[in-house]
Amino acid sequence: MLTNQLHSLCMQEGGSMEEYVNRATKIKNCLLLMGQTLSNTSIYQLLLNELPQSYKSVVTTLSNLNIPLTFDQLSSKLLSKAAKIQQRSTQLEDEQALATSFDTTMRF
Repeated sequence: MLTNQLHSLCMQEGGSMEEYVNRATKIKNCLLLMGQTLSNTSIYQLLLNELPQSYKSVVTTLSNLNIPLTFDQLSSKLLSKAAKIQQRSTQLEDEQALATSFDTTMRF
């Protein structure tokens, strides 16, 4: 059942990376407690393959690394990338709001 949960784990577009990584971590830890061994490669691929399209460049970058990452390292990188994407999105929204405000002000 836990292996099926791990294989069906999926992050929806606009979903929370933190929740996604936390769910994967809980499943991985439960499997380990039950004596199941999981290779870093299999978890790595499962996590990367189920990210939404907006993370395509992140997946490409992480997939092309010559150094295999542990689950914890991969999780850390995914959370860091998600924070940067969120920050860029917030900045873009702020810039658009400012531009709209400025445009509205200039009309009067």
